[in-house]
Amino acid sequence: MIILDLEWNQLYAGAPIPNEILQIGAVRISALDGVIQDTFNAYIRPTIKKNPASRTKKMLPDIQESLKSEIGFPEAYRAFLDWVGNEQEFVLWGGDDFIELTRECKYWNQPFFVPEKILNLQKVFSCAVGESKRAFSLEDAAMYCGIPTCFEFHNALNDAMYTAMVGMVLRSAKGFWKQMKTPSRPKPKMWSSPLLDQLGLSHTPYKPKPAVRIGPYRLIGDIKDNVEVRNLSCPVCGKSIKVQPWLFSSTQGAFSTANCPEHGKFLCRLLLKRLSRNWSGIASIPFPKEDLLLEYLQAKKAGVTQPPRKGKETEEKAESQWKESSIALHHCVAENELGHPTWMTQFFVVSYLLWT
Repeated sequence: MIILDLEWNQLYAGAPIPNEILQIGAVRISALDGVIQDTFNAYIRPTIKKNPASRTKKMLPDIQESLKSEIGFPEAYRAFLDWVGNEQEFVLWGGDDFIELTRECKYWNQPFFVPEKILNLQKVFSCAVGESKRAFSLEDAAMYCGIPTCFEFHNALNDAMYTAMVGMVLRSAKGFWKQMKTPSRPKPKMWSSPLLDQLGLSHTPYKPKPAVRIGPYRLIGDIKDNVEVRNLSCPVCGKSIKVQPWLFSSTQGAFSTANCPEHGKFLCRLLLKRLSRNWSGIASIPFPKEDLLLEYLQAKKAGVTQPPRKGKETEEKAESQWKESSIALHHCVAENELGHPTWMTQFFVVSYLLWT
């Protein structure tokens, strides 16, 4: 079992991370009421904000040790991992240390490990004294437990040792032990629907990815066969997945499916919109709602792989109207240069073009 404590320097607004770790301190114990078997201590040289604020200097008694240190975070962190070994149980005072450790590991591109069990001893102490909503400082807890405060607080190694001693005092209060959730998201519930089984779609929950917008194009066919709407991203892992041929529904849109080898088959939707004389499209992998699944089921039964004939006729009609209107506009402009038609004629022609 490892008891971990960190000390850090609060950074400036706009910094890549909110805080910069200056010291890693830890002790190894056989059990919560066991003796301290080994210790780890590393002072880390600040690199983002090399001159800590005066408040930080006052709060951390050994800040000068970090400023004089020649060890950066990556070296200190790798040494800490080597020292931890295969330990999978961690004890903390509060829940901030692992959050800061995660941020700094991400910033330095270091592998971050998540132990199997993390115990927040601060919560345990609060419950043990009957004030579960209060967050006690480690110094107050040590004084409450009657622990001699021989060492200065806000030193990572000293605080880890104080945490171990508070744990020894509280060991008898087994009913108050509450293990924190590891810093990972809870496993989401799987979606369930008879239509998902009927259509062979995945039950894996996901957050929809941003929709793919394409266009404008003169013809609907240019949209449905576009490579951008035939290759979407798996909403779970983000890998590229190939969309099957689109099946047009009775509404102004189409449905299809795309299969991820790892996470299964997902429903895909293509919305079509007319803009002036052109078409634009929006392709997405939406939530598998009942109404969308029913609409896809109808489109699958119909098996229509080409846009409705009405859409093609509308395109041809719009093309013809556009040509006629363009000729009329040029004619009006030419006559206007000769001083014949009024500005009102041009106004109506332009309005007609915009309306169509």
